[in-house]
Amino acid sequence: MNHSNPYAQSDDSINPYAVPRAPSGLPPMGGTESFWREGKILVMHKHATLPDICIKSGEATNGFRLKRKLKYHHPAWAFTILFNVLLYLIMAAIVSKRATVMIGLSERWQSIRRRRILIGWSGALLGVGMLVAGLATLERGDNSPGGPVLLVLGTLAIISFAIYGMFGAKMVAATKIDEQLIYIKGAHPDFLAKLESVG
Repeated sequence: MNHSNPYAQSDDSINPYAVPRAPSGLPPMGGTESFWREGKILVMHKHATLPDICIKSGEATNGFRLKRKLKYHHPAWAFTILFNVLLYLIMAAIVSKRATVMIGLSERWQSIRRRRILIGWSGALLGVGMLVAGLATLERGDNSPGGPVLLVLGTLAIISFAIYGMFGAKMVAATKIDEQLIYIKGAHPDFLAKLESVG
């Protein structure tokens, strides 16, 4: 005698009210390990927590995390510089998408970052000193080329070292940010290799 439940749902039946499932093989969409690699790019969900690994070397971090505020806008907006630099800065501030990530850094890379910041500030202050010396030379009425040369070198030093310090301390940058995901460049290959077994 067959005692099977005639109202039971068969394995082959489809429930039209069931919650849709993500296709198999896609990266995980939730939890604290929602990150993976796409070539040299680290892809992570905005609320994901990265592993306790230095993003610049793949070494242990002993729990240290550096807060990074990332911004991204489509590269096409850079063409507005041809019309007006101020216009570009305003538009970039308006259209840029933002995200905050906490990245791990080893003691070695913490030291490297501090050194880069120190070099940037020191060089910029040296440039300021050159500007002051150049202006003082011009005010004395000295007709030697020393004054203008110091002004030019000082300006170049301030700009160059400020850029060096800013980018040297940055560590990582966003290549794309959408509503859910952050695409990050600057991660070391060893970090990405370990990430595959974690995320």
